[in-house]
Amino acid sequence: MTAAVAAFLAFVPGAVPAQAVPADAVLRNFEISGDFALTIDGKEQPKAELYFSESARAFLLIAPEFPSPLLVSAPTQSVDSLDLMKVAKQPSGTIDLLADAVLEPAGKYKVDGPNIEFTYAGKKLRVSPRPHLLGKHTGAELLAYNPSYQRKARNYNPDAAILKRLKGEKEPVRVLTFFGSWCPHCSTHVPLLLKVEQGLAGGKFQFEYLGMPKGPAFGEVPEGKQYKVTGVPTAILFRGDREIGRIPNSGWSNPEVAIDLLLNGPKSTK
Repeated sequence: MTAAVAAFLAFVPGAVPAQAVPADAVLRNFEISGDFALTIDGKEQPKAELYFSESARAFLLIAPEFPSPLLVSAPTQSVDSLDLMKVAKQPSGTIDLLADAVLEPAGKYKVDGPNIEFTYAGKKLRVSPRPHLLGKHTGAELLAYNPSYQRKARNYNPDAAILKRLKGEKEPVRVLTFFGSWCPHCSTHVPLLLKVEQGLAGGKFQFEYLGMPKGPAFGEVPEGKQYKVTGVPTAILFRGDREIGRIPNSGWSNPEVAIDLLLNGPKSTK
C-alpha cells in the first residue's frame, strides 16, 4: 500500500449526524481528501468525495451510484459495505463510523501503481490521483479543485481586528502565492490564506495563486525563477512592482498576522 494510495476514499454529502451510539474506537476521523478522483466503469464521478482516516488506515466511499457506503481497509486489503445510517458527520466536517456499524464483506481491492481498483455491484471502481493543479489560478478555483481546502478554510477564523485594519489599506497590495497541489504543507496552510482572502474581499488586496510542478520541473517555471522561489508555499506581497516581503514559514499558521506585520510593522499587532 503506497503512501499515495493511502489518501483515497470517497463519499457523497449528507451523512447523518452522530446519535446516542458512540463513534467506533478505530473507524473514525475520516477527513475529506481532494487528491484523488473516483471513476466507475471508466467515467469520473464528480459528486463522489474522498475521505481518509490515518489512524484506521482506511477509506470511506459513498457515491450516489450505490445505496451503501464502502469501507476500503488497508490492513486487510478488503472492501466492506455498511449502513449509511452508521456514518456520522461531525461539526468539524470529519466522518466517524458508529460503534455498532456492521461491515458486510464486499470483496478485495488491488493496487495498480498509485491506483486502487475493485469491483462492486458488477461495476469497476478505480481511484486515481488527480492531475496536479498547475499555472495561475484564483482562490475560488483552488477551493473548487480540492474539497479539503474548503473544509480547512471554513474552520479557520482569522483575527477580525487585523482583517478590519487590512481592509483599510489605501494602496493596492498584490499577494502572489506559489503552491503545490501535491504539497502537504500547502494543503495545511494555503486554505488559511484563502479564508483571509475571503475576509479581505472588497478591499485593496489582489490574490493570485500559481501552481508549481513536482520534481525537476519545479525549477523551470519562469515565475519561480524570476522570484527565486525554492519551496512552497511561498507568498510574496507587492505594492506595484516592488516586493514588500514574504510570509515566513512561521507566519503561515496565521497568515493575516504575517501580512499585517509586513505592511504595518510589529506595533500594529499590539
